[in-house]
Amino acid sequence: MKRKQFSNEEIARILTVAGQKADVVQVLVDSVPAGEARLATGPAADGPKLIDLSRFVKPGSANEITVVSKDGKLNAQVQASAEWYQPWAARRESPHFKLDVQYSSATATVNDVITCDVNVIRPAYRHYGMMLVEVGLPPGAEVDRSSLEAVLNDSYSVNSYEVAPDRVTFYVWPTKEQTSFDFNFRPRFPMRAKSEPSSVSDYYNPDARLVLPPQDFVVKEAVQ
Repeated sequence: MKRKQFSNEEIARILTVAGQKADVVQVLVDSVPAGEARLATGPAADGPKLIDLSRFVKPGSANEITVVSKDGKLNAQVQASAEWYQPWAARRESPHFKLDVQYSSATATVNDVITCDVNVIRPAYRHYGMMLVEVGLPPGAEVDRSSLEAVLNDSYSVNSYEVAPDRVTFYVWPTKEQTSFDFNFRPRFPMRAKSEPSSVSDYYNPDARLVLPPQDFVVKEAVQ
């Protein structure tokens, strides 16, 4: 094995990098000190420093996070991530839409037919503005495709649909303020679970959105 020979200058440089000084940066939340991190200076790479800011963050209001260093220079990347739980309200309102999704039964047996009635209203209807209406399904639901085709045939407002394992998405171009339709699905196995949330949004403006809470489903095994 060939050995590497280091000069005194190289050894001094390596020791300098290994024992380099650290730059202390401070994290503020709404101008309140929330923690510090020591970042290595020089050419050596430094791993991420994690700081938990949860006890300084005020839910329901804007929180300003500031990272400062003593010399005013910060040669680092900063990333903030947040997770939270928000309980479903009984009803959520939107100035853009009104949405009502009703299932014929939330308690059923395997392979029972469940009808889903959908009613969506766009108060600012002006013969424009495609909407995406997503109707949540419980796990393992089998959608009756013939009932979806009937929606296309009976409603001038519903242009097309897409079926996913957890929802059916309808592309609605309203011809009047209110659009109503229904379709069927069958639960394929016993369960006690929630559906996916249902929602309506503007196709060209996703921020205009209304979300409904999930529906609880109880499906029992069919009696032999």
